[in-house]
Amino acid sequence: MSLKELLPEVGSGVKPQSPQTDPVTTTDRMVHNPAAVSFHDTLAGTWEEEYKSEAFGQRLAVIAELAPRKLHGQRWMDAGSGTGTISRWLAAERGASVVAIDGSRNMIAHATCADRVEYRVGDIVSTGLPDESFDGIVCSSVLEYLLSPESALKEFRRLLKPGGLLLVSVPNGALSVRLPLKLIYWLTRPLGKRRRVAYLDHSKHSYSTTQLEGTLSRGGFAVERMVKYGRFVLPFGIPASRSGILIMALTRKA
Repeated sequence: MSLKELLPEVGSGVKPQSPQTDPVTTTDRMVHNPAAVSFHDTLAGTWEEEYKSEAFGQRLAVIAELAPRKLHGQRWMDAGSGTGTISRWLAAERGASVVAIDGSRNMIAHATCADRVEYRVGDIVSTGLPDESFDGIVCSSVLEYLLSPESALKEFRRLLKPGGLLLVSVPNGALSVRLPLKLIYWLTRPLGKRRRVAYLDHSKHSYSTTQLEGTLSRGGFAVERMVKYGRFVLPFGIPASRSGILIMALTRKA
């Protein structure tokens, strides 16, 4: 399936209404890494375009593979939603109603309106939302930026209904994957804004499949499936690793 097919008419260019800013969703009380939030603030203007690239498009393709085909009547949360690409896809293609939460005000400001999608600026570790209020949660490439990923998993479990689904992706921590990225990061760091993999300034957690399954199990989730995906390409089209640089897990609240 092509990226064009995966992204049918998401993003009309219409600005969302002002996000909710009640005390439980203001950035002043963020538990996660504020430097990482500031970093993503700088990326907000081009974030939507990233999903048209192969690297980001694969995220959506894997979610399309793992998520249930029909979510009509279900309420989902997109934890760390960015500009809401995945949120709008879940609503448009799977029929879910989605609450999209991100700590970056700029990301939410660049989001586009869509039916059945509600945007919030807030802390995914402490949402202030009612217990057992979601049928599913998707959290794509976010846990690695948090000071305590375990705290986020605790919150997700509280928010999910019994048997609710969690789709979560993290960096692949296998040495064969992480070492080349770290090497590129340190070699190009003197280049300043032109350096590669600058997100490693803030991405502090990575997991092997075994480590991820253990972390999720301790957090109260049963892993049903894992998929490795994504690649980082060096100049001249040389892949930095033969294995996927990300891991996505389909899990269920135990």
